Amino acid sequence: MLSRLGIGRRRQYRNALSSLSINKVLTDDRLIIKDHIIEFYSNLFSSDPSRVYTELSVVKDVIPSLVNDVNNAFQISIPSMDNIYDAVFDMDVASAPRPDSFSRRFYQCCWEVVGSYMVFAVQDFLCTGIVF
Repeated sequence: MLSRLGIGRRRQYRNALSSLSINKVLTDDRLIIKDHIIEFYSNLFSSDPSRVYTELSVVKDVIPSLVNDVNNAFQISIPSMDNIYDAVFDMDVASAPRPDSFSRRFYQCCWEVVGSYMVFAVQDFLCTGIVF
């Protein structure tokens, strides 16, 4: 047991940061080193809005936008009852059952009974991101 403690202490001593170059000035003051490391990683992992915007503008200049504002508004809109109805009735009825064990034919044949629930479930999920 004592030998393990000795090895651990040797590693700790070997891996310890005894000096650091900060702005091209070598320092061995542990408090200054500690404060510099905390500041460095705090700045690294925080998001400065001006920096993020600048970086995003560089990306926008390099990668062409394939979606315009009209297409984007359509993509993020909540589908109407008619849209959901059309999607259900455009599905292939010969496909295998879904994980809930209901075939697509079930939803089409029983639309008058389950349609309003299906529309509510789809719209609620798209608004909240939660499946009930």
